[in-house]
Amino acid sequence: SSFFLWSAMAHSHPVGGLDALNVDIDAWLEWEERKEGVPFRHHAAAGASAGVMEHLFMYPVDTLKTRVQAWKGSGSATTTVREAAIEVMAEGGYRGFFRGIPAVVAGCVPAHIALFTTFEFGKLHVINEDSPYHVWQSGSVGVCAQLAHDGILTPCDVVKQRLQLGTYPTVRSCVAELWKADGLRPFYRSFGATLVMNLPFGAAFVATNEKLKSAMGLGSASRTTEQAKAELPRYFLAA
Repeated sequence: SSFFLWSAMAHSHPVGGLDALNVDIDAWLEWEERKEGVPFRHHAAAGASAGVMEHLFMYPVDTLKTRVQAWKGSGSATTTVREAAIEVMAEGGYRGFFRGIPAVVAGCVPAHIALFTTFEFGKLHVINEDSPYHVWQSGSVGVCAQLAHDGILTPCDVVKQRLQLGTYPTVRSCVAELWKADGLRPFYRSFGATLVMNLPFGAAFVATNEKLKSAMGLGSASRTTEQAKAELPRYFLAA
């Protein structure tokens, strides 16, 4: 997010860019480092906000994906995105693309707080960039962060998918019926498959990102301002 703000400011002042505004480029590049003077609630709010915006913007696409992936009891399936979009429009118009979103918003706030908190804690106490096991340490932090995230979001995802498919009219009715059927178990029915998919991703993402930054020599304390500017595209290439 700091990169986009920096880029927007630079393009809105084409003559001098950030230099004309007397902006410390090194400060802008420290978005990945947690500063002890910043209260935890600010980090939590930033992580939660990022999660909410991610889900809001991509939710209509997620609804179509869920429709296409789901197999109907009659033996027929929605096989194309176009067919899924027509179905959603016929059932509820444009609002149908956002059916179930209250469950996601309610879940992604604590889930992303848990994700960012676990990652920051692990990065501070587990990852040692000078260790020969740096990649494995980074991977373990990614696994723990993803586990904390999925443990909270999976029940909300179960409710979300049922509403996206039109199985239930409201979040409340869905939660009540699932709880009545078998207590907490239905909410975690897909938890195993979710972990099989997401834990390797979390490990690979964090480990690869940290390794690439190390290999590219990013984040050196002795860098000059010009070197810091040149590093900016490589930070996002690593991500």
